[in-house]
Amino acid sequence: MPYCATTRASGGYSPTTAPGRGQIIPAQWMIDATTVKPIDSYLAPGKSMRDFGYGYLLWLPPGPGRQFALVGDLGQRVCIDPASKLVMVQTALEDTPEAWRLWSALVKQLSQD
Repeated sequence: MPYCATTRASGGYSPTTAPGRGQIIPAQWMIDATTVKPIDSYLAPGKSMRDFGYGYLLWLPPGPGRQFALVGDLGQRVCIDPASKLVMVQTALEDTPEAWRLWSALVKQLSQD
């Protein structure tokens, strides 16, 4: 059965843990998945795509720190910044750049605190 979650539920889960099950994805795997190694520099933000990098099925937004996003069809996304413990979930029927600008502004504002 496919996993379906409400927007609220999507924002409440860590990508490495599951309620009642503890850690399901090793922390080192997440670090590897969100780190572009020199040999894979073609996957870095701004090289793999104009604005994003790519790693292990995760999109890597440009900017400081270890941010990543799970991106679905038509603007659906879960953006995560572990350093600030920020998770933004968007359900949409349109993929527009405003969501990415909002994400960048939120990370910048919360990183300054």
